[in-house]
Amino acid sequence: GTGVRRDAGGVFDLDSLRLASLAADWGLTVSVAATPAAPPFELRPKRLAQKQRAGASLCIVNHAGGPTEVARFAESARTAGCTMPVIACVAVFTDEGSAAILGGFPGLVLERHRILAVLESPDPVEAGIEAAVDEGYAMLQTAGVAGVDLSGAATSGDEVTSASILAETARRLRERLSR
Repeated sequence: GTGVRRDAGGVFDLDSLRLASLAADWGLTVSVAATPAAPPFELRPKRLAQKQRAGASLCIVNHAGGPTEVARFAESARTAGCTMPVIACVAVFTDEGSAAILGGFPGLVLERHRILAVLESPDPVEAGIEAAVDEGYAMLQTAGVAGVDLSGAATSGDEVTSASILAETARRLRERLSR
């Protein structure tokens, strides 16, 4: 999106529908994104159905503000004719830097109270992991959601620490689901 990478210009020779169609024609499994919190809001569910007709077989729904909003979007997409599985993004962040990265993308919504609860916690890493597990669990209980994508940098630290936080989040979420 505009302003995300000032050092990179936009390329608009293929839109998502044409790209999905080409990839499907080549025999590839096509996943697409949906951003319900970006205008034009009312057209997003229909656009997702168009992406499916073009050849997409999986949708990753960007951060839309929580399970209620994702459920609303998934139902609207189903009404528009979309039958493909929906994967909901779950934000994983443990410090200001990792929260800011997620908040810097157009159309992505993170609940402010959730960010503050993590950042103001005595142990932001523990609070960030638990917040992501809670949101992931809630998303997986949401009608129309087939899975979750633990997304975000998790930390402004190094990649090994980030991977460790994401792995611990996944481990705890699987554990909670098995109860």
